Amino acid sequence: MKSEAELLKIGTGLLDTSKYQKAIDVFSEVIEINAENSEAYELRGIANFRILNIENAMTDISKAIAINPGSHQAWFNKGEIFKKRKNYKEAEICYLEANKLYPDSLFYLSGLIQTNHALKKYDDVISYCDQILKEKPEDSFSYRYRGMAYGKKLNYEAAIKDYLKLIEIGKRDESVYNGLGYWYSKIGEFKKAFNNLSISLQMNSTHPYALDNMGYVKYAEGNYKKAMELINRSLDIDPSNSYAYKNRALVHIKVGDKELALQDLRKAESLGYQEEYGNEVTELLIMLNQ
Repeated sequence: MKSEAELLKIGTGLLDTSKYQKAIDVFSEVIEINAENSEAYELRGIANFRILNIENAMTDISKAIAINPGSHQAWFNKGEIFKKRKNYKEAEICYLEANKLYPDSLFYLSGLIQTNHALKKYDDVISYCDQILKEKPEDSFSYRYRGMAYGKKLNYEAAIKDYLKLIEIGKRDESVYNGLGYWYSKIGEFKKAFNNLSISLQMNSTHPYALDNMGYVKYAEGNYKKAMELINRSLDIDPSNSYAYKNRALVHIKVGDKELALQDLRKAESLGYQEEYGNEVTELLIMLNQ
């Protein structure tokens, strides 16, 4: 009969090679031998999480913490489960506990960055990213999230600087160029916005946000027909994008279609525009209803 240590080694090997169900079976054997083996619960929880047995994963990780509340890895993994559930406040508590128990781990800050971004705690996102970049000055994850946080705080110049750094260190994808295009449009740099959005759409011609943002650029240039075409394509791909409805409403206003503008603004409002972007839709509704 194999010992707990031998079984843990076998189970870890299975976990590392993505044989998750077999790993679960082995860790279950360990728990049958010793129901207080926190490591076995934690590893079984990770295996369950990998195959999206979320409830079993939470049960196992919670048991691991109950047995060994000082396990920073278990607290981090519990945060990952809460994040998967989109329970960001609970996830933040777990990540903070993991970071408190092991403050030298920059990796644990990644969880805090993601959850604080979801919770719209953008100053905290920037602070955590700064901590990582102090030690790892070319960390693409931190530049990406810090750039997004600066953008949400309307500091578009700082956001652009971080995304240009992403391109400099080789992290070039359609989302980076789309972000740059969006932020350049917000500061009136429409030629740069067009250039970056064009690259984004060359990489992915069905990127809904790049299509919408290019539509806004065309709107700003006065090409309302092209703007409408691009925004409609965006909404065909992602009909839940409140920002695109707001942009289409702007085009409707310019061409004199007040009723269609009102319909789009109400749709944007129903999709949570104000919570995500601010009061522009509310202000436009008030203006059109006067």
